[in-house]
Amino acid sequence: MFKYLQISKILIRLFSSLAILVICFFVTNNIQAQVSSKYTYSYIGTNANVYNATPTILQASGSVGNDAVFASQAIGFTFNFNCIDYTTVGISANGFIWFGTGTCSASQYTPLSSTTGETGTVDGIISAFGTNVVPGTSGTRTLSTKLTGVSPNRVFTIEWRKCCMTGATTNPVDVQIKLFETSNNVEIRLFDNSYFISGATATGQVGMRANLTDYVNRTTSGVNLCTTTAGGANTATCSIVPTSACNYAYSGSGAITFLYSFTGPCCTTPTTQANSASATGVSFTTADLNWTTGSGTGGDIVFLKQGSAITTDPTNTTTYTANSAFGSGSQIGTTGAFAVYSGSSGSVSISNLMPGTTYYYSIYTFDAAGPCYKAPTVTTGSFTTTSCSFPVTQASLLSTVCIGYNTMNLQFTRGSGSRAIVVARAGSMVNSDPVYNTSYTANAAFGSGSQIGVGNFVVYDGNDAGVVTIPITGLSPGVTYYFNVYEYDGPPNCYNNAPPATTSGTTRAPGVYSLCTTTQNTANVAPGTLAADVVKLTIVVSGGEDMAATLNSITFTTTGSTNTTTDITNAKIYYTGNSNSFSNATQFGQTFTTFGTNTATGNFALKAGNNYFWIAYDVQATATLGDLLDATVTSINVTDDIGTANQTPIVSAPVGSRLIAAPVGLVYCSGVIPEACCSGTGCNFSCSQGETLLGITLTGSVIQSFGGWPCNSTCGDDKNSYTDMFYSNAYALNQGSTSTMSINFDTWFSMDMWWVLWVDWDQNGVFTNAAPERFPATGSIDQWTSQTITVPASVSSGRHRARLWVQEFSYKPTDPCRTTHGPLTTSIGYIVDFDIEVPDGSLVNLDPIAPVGATSCATLAPIVTTPINYTLGDVASQLTATGSSLLWYSLPTGGVGSSTAPTPTTNTTGTQTYYVSQNNGSCEGPRTQIAVNVYPPALPLAPTATVTQPTCDVAYGIVDFGDLPAPGAWIINPNGIAGTGATYTLSPVAPGTYDYNIVDVNGCISAASVNVVVNPQPVTPSIPVVVTVTQPTGGVPTGSVELSGLPANGWIVNPGGFVGSVGTTTLTISGLAPGTYTFTVTNTDGCTSDATVTVTINLPLPIELLSFSLECESDFPFLEWSTASEVNNDYFTIEHSSDAVEWTIVGIVDGSGNSYSLNRYSFIDKQFYSGPSYYRLKQTDFDGRYEYVAFGSVEKCSFECSELSIIPNPSNGVLYVGFVGDEAMVELIEVFDVLGNKVFSSDGYQTRFDFSNLPDGIYTLHYKLDSKTIIQKFVIAK
Repeated sequence: MFKYLQISKILIRLFSSLAILVICFFVTNNIQAQVSSKYTYSYIGTNANVYNATPTILQASGSVGNDAVFASQAIGFTFNFNCIDYTTVGISANGFIWFGTGTCSASQYTPLSSTTGETGTVDGIISAFGTNVVPGTSGTRTLSTKLTGVSPNRVFTIEWRKCCMTGATTNPVDVQIKLFETSNNVEIRLFDNSYFISGATATGQVGMRANLTDYVNRTTSGVNLCTTTAGGANTATCSIVPTSACNYAYSGSGAITFLYSFTGPCCTTPTTQANSASATGVSFTTADLNWTTGSGTGGDIVFLKQGSAITTDPTNTTTYTANSAFGSGSQIGTTGAFAVYSGSSGSVSISNLMPGTTYYYSIYTFDAAGPCYKAPTVTTGSFTTTSCSFPVTQASLLSTVCIGYNTMNLQFTRGSGSRAIVVARAGSMVNSDPVYNTSYTANAAFGSGSQIGVGNFVVYDGNDAGVVTIPITGLSPGVTYYFNVYEYDGPPNCYNNAPPATTSGTTRAPGVYSLCTTTQNTANVAPGTLAADVVKLTIVVSGGEDMAATLNSITFTTTGSTNTTTDITNAKIYYTGNSNSFSNATQFGQTFTTFGTNTATGNFALKAGNNYFWIAYDVQATATLGDLLDATVTSINVTDDIGTANQTPIVSAPVGSRLIAAPVGLVYCSGVIPEACCSGTGCNFSCSQGETLLGITLTGSVIQSFGGWPCNSTCGDDKNSYTDMFYSNAYALNQGSTSTMSINFDTWFSMDMWWVLWVDWDQNGVFTNAAPERFPATGSIDQWTSQTITVPASVSSGRHRARLWVQEFSYKPTDPCRTTHGPLTTSIGYIVDFDIEVPDGSLVNLDPIAPVGATSCATLAPIVTTPINYTLGDVASQLTATGSSLLWYSLPTGGVGSSTAPTPTTNTTGTQTYYVSQNNGSCEGPRTQIAVNVYPPALPLAPTATVTQPTCDVAYGIVDFGDLPAPGAWIINPNGIAGTGATYTLSPVAPGTYDYNIVDVNGCISAASVNVVVNPQPVTPSIPVVVTVTQPTGGVPTGSVELSGLPANGWIVNPGGFVGSVGTTTLTISGLAPGTYTFTVTNTDGCTSDATVTVTINLPLPIELLSFSLECESDFPFLEWSTASEVNNDYFTIEHSSDAVEWTIVGIVDGSGNSYSLNRYSFIDKQFYSGPSYYRLKQTDFDGRYEYVAFGSVEKCSFECSELSIIPNPSNGVLYVGFVGDEAMVELIEVFDVLGNKVFSSDGYQTRFDFSNLPDGIYTLHYKLDSKTIIQKFVIAK
């Protein structure tokens, strides 16, 4: 058993903060873990002593050498380190152990940051204090192991006893590493072995690693091991410092214990990874992935990322939910890699993709337990979806126009898309584009349409052509709105997003009165003070200055002032804009010399924010000390975007007042050395060594005059003090003016003298030792001298301290605040302070000894007419005002005036302010404001429109517009037609209803529109249909025609001008004389049918044939016919044909001329014909006109008997057939027309036939017998 060894002086406490022994994760074949996620660190502190009874000695006392390794030491149970089971461990004499089948180097002193000398596979290292450990001189080192406890709670201990660190041979320490069964926890114990540490510091590596980049270690931030921190690099070390209190803390009380708890679980990665992946069926928004599955029990998981490859693997023990709709499944962290599939099928159909986009995939095989993913994957790839056909040309010339407080118009020229969509966003640029195959609802009221992403609203979706102007409403004043225009085609909607046309515009912001209040100035005021501000009026205006709110009046009282008659010369109100510093440069309203209640009127445009007005008094030089000055603001009158109203300040009469008191100035040069005083050895009791300052004058007026300068002989008197220097002497000088100061001095020494003048122009209590506050030093001898003083033009009005220092020539005065008397303790010199008053007016002697009054500059403000109004784009005129020597300013205070009047700009709307004063030579008067308002133009009027409607021949209308805004360009909507001039003709215009408005050159849309209706083109009626034509007869010399299909809404039929009523669609025209008639129909719209119908009325028939017959009689053809009437009938001609083609005249029979009674005629053809005979009857008039009036045929009339006979022949289609022979021999009966077409067929014998359905003509009848075919012709004449 190990024993305690104690040393009386210092108990060594070692490794107090071998804190976070981080078990690094090391990857072997198929186990994956992260040390940082598998082990948690805790500091236990004091534990039991570390000695073990009967250990296994690896390196015994007295062993030679120090570097040694002991591989494959049995643990005694299965220990899981970093998710791998081990039964053996390797041990290094240099303070660490290792796992795996490999071996570490015996001289390996930095086990966490070096693998030098390692052989085989070293899976991981636990370093208790890795360094060069050697045996100590005070005791020999022992390295041993020990297995204790009972399964399943056994403990394997490795102990380094009496070890000296970092190669030293002194300062030994004891260290243990304990491995716990079942829990797989690790402890490191550090403890006192009762040896004295003589002061050396030991350093070593503490922690765990799997490899050089996968490690967790600790470092000491100072000397205290109890306050270790994460190492941050694999080279980090911990220090054991003997003097550290932490290292003594455990003297004789046991070990410092650090516990690393194994948290698990461990997962096992599959052996075989998924492979051979490919993408197929790639479309606009979908794609199919196919692969060969791996061997994981959980299957494969597919991650997909848009735009770039996946560089982060899934985390073991994290379950990811897959969804084939891209973007809907779980994500690896925030990488944009979404799970689209998890399973074992080896394929997935992915949706929700974007057209023309590249997607990258990674496929991981995993085991369900854990789950545990096989990483890194080798199954990766990419595919690009098909690009949708978006329009190439984007919209252009996008701009915001006609901007109002809550509205603005968006104007752009269309691109090549079938439609365009406009997206708007307030305050910042549009940051989300429309999505493929997605439709959006547009609403020109901002915020009411579909939202894309966050804050991007659709305000337009349309197909207007040309230049499109969209009125956007629902906007807020003073806000910048951003717009994107996307051209697109569809469906499906395919947007051109790269890049869209963009623009922005800021709505106008009017000035809106918010509140007003007053603040009291309570500082003392001296008699004779000019423009002493008493009450500050703050008017708060929200919004902007387009147009500015206007202050019309301020009503105030002098209530609270003790005696206005004796104390106040006049009352005025000054304006300083947004500046909270008082200035009397710009006056509002008139000057009041009577007191009580007064109302100052004006017309001042107020700026956005705080506007400051000041109730101020010129204080009389004889004002009574102790009196009070005060004022109350009772009301103001303001005009703003809401209207004109009186407003009452929140505080009308602020607490306090201004006390009229003798002036107490600033203390200059406090604490400096006083002038030489008359005390002490060698001190000349003559004040200031006998110098006489005879006098000072400024432009002829005496500031100081006496025979000698009054000397305060009190020792220690500070002649730099303001109250000691006769400061009340003052002289008034104008801004920018130049005056001469004369000085007369003398000394009884007749010495040369220096003198310097300083003036505190910026009134800050400091004499700046540089121009313009310092006037150069000048040397002279007992004489008058002078100095030119120029008052800077920018100096504020009021009193300014001046300091004159006259000093003996041997000591040149270089600093207005002297700190020494010069080279002699009795140096000769004087300092005098006086005031220079800078008023706003003429030179006035302000010597309080002989006052002549106190008043501001008497020059009045110029007379102006305000405000001046323009319309946007007007040509402005140069400003004018009534007065002399005018000076123009852009601000109410400060600046340098210009004698040239400005010309306002009119390219933007809003209120511009200018200020003007006049200078009458002696002084410059107060400024007054000129407000210039630039208003937006009035909306254009709706145009007039004259419509030429479509006609029967022209399918479109024509619109003539008038009263267009000219001169200037304009756009007619909805067509987006741009042009100039007062008129425009739009053609062609399809039938429909249109509301036309006009967009003027400023982009403003007419408030009203003109409604135009283009009627449909009149319908052209169809050609009339001829139902029947009745020809003239012998008894009726005229014919008639019946027409149908006439327009149901009325018509006119020509020729004849027949008029039909509504609903009548037929017409019978009678009494038509023989001739040709071409009929047209015209509907009530005046349209006449394109086509015509022609009807011919024949002359009356020469004969009215009653009957006609043809038969054989006495073996010859016999023709017989009769007529009911005859007109001009000369004769009949009988023609014969054997084939109905070739005809021969066989006889002529005279007609009856003109006859209206029955006439009978007959004719016998005595010629013999071997076959059938065809006859036609021709009638001829006396004037040679003729026509065929009858046709017939007869079979052979000879006595010869035919085998086949047809009766009648010709016939109307119904006929009978006689057959001489055996009827049973007839097999087939067929009929053919003259072209050889079979028109009838029948099996077997029959005698009656009905061919009435066949057209007139010649046919052949075929009887097919078993041995022959018999053919007979017949004629159908209906």
